[in-house]
Amino acid sequence: MDKHINLILSVLPENLADTEHLGFDTAQMIYKVSPTGFLYRADCRNIAGSVMVLDLSPLKDSARESYLIDDIIYELDTHNYRALLLDIVASVLPCHHSCARELEKQCISSGKKLFVCQSLSESCKNASVLIPSAISGGTLSGRLREAKKQYGKIALEIDISLVDFILPSRNGQ
Repeated sequence: MDKHINLILSVLPENLADTEHLGFDTAQMIYKVSPTGFLYRADCRNIAGSVMVLDLSPLKDSARESYLIDDIIYELDTHNYRALLLDIVASVLPCHHSCARELEKQCISSGKKLFVCQSLSESCKNASVLIPSAISGGTLSGRLREAKKQYGKIALEIDISLVDFILPSRNGQ
């Protein structure tokens, strides 16, 4: 496994100013896609960052796909992002796969990294696949070895959650 560790902090628009002094690369969660394929950006004073984060879940129509891709590439270039992170928190539709495939081509040609959630991994063979740190069984190192074999390039998505539970937990909740 690679020994290189690069920490990227995901940041909401309202927290950007509070994180500038920390020295981490930021994954800026300031963009939104409409169901019809329009790209929206939150009004932020400093939006240059290392990773542009985009949830494609709202997208329901591929009619404006080429315009959406052009808008995303424009934002990547204009704000000097080094990478794009594509996420889906809903069911994956054909328009999500086609958009992800085209964005992968564009990222490769412009020398930008691409990170994708596991549900988009079949569309993006050259992207780093996000592997969540939350596991329900086994070990994290075992899960990462498995993912490395399955996907090739991987990135660990660390999810910090505070949960109170009583042990032993007989039902797994």
